[in-house]
Amino acid sequence: MRHHYPTIIWGFIAEVVLTALIYYLIDLRYGIDTAARWVNNTAHTWLFLVGTFWAFSGQLFVIFINMLKTDFGHWLSWRQAEGVYKTALVLSMIVQFSAAAILIFAGSTKNETVGRVALALLILAPLNMWTLGKNVLDLVGLHREFDQNVSGGDRSR
Repeated sequence: MRHHYPTIIWGFIAEVVLTALIYYLIDLRYGIDTAARWVNNTAHTWLFLVGTFWAFSGQLFVIFINMLKTDFGHWLSWRQAEGVYKTALVLSMIVQFSAAAILIFAGSTKNETVGRVALALLILAPLNMWTLGKNVLDLVGLHREFDQNVSGGDRSR
């Protein structure tokens, strides 16, 4: 599965491009300065959502690390998929933590530049969670494949 690292990179680039597009559309509709002030004024409210995302990402990472100790985890390592999902989970935690940190700062400083960065991360955070959900569904599919292979006696499929 080493060849899937470009997929991770592409997935993250797609999230950033979609974030930039939404950011641009917000700028066209409301003006970026108005949107940045709005984010600064509502930052602590958004912090609850992003903090929940961060906690969820962290919890999934802990679950994944514990899962690596099981037969399924060994199978994932054998398939060279462990690193792919570990990387995706760590990136998700970084995005969510960054969004939470900048929202704390945006709510405290009311600086428009900080508000602009916070707006971008506030757009990126839910997009990243959607990707994380897709990764979890992919893991469920791999677990189903593992179960079928184990019950069939062939762990090499």
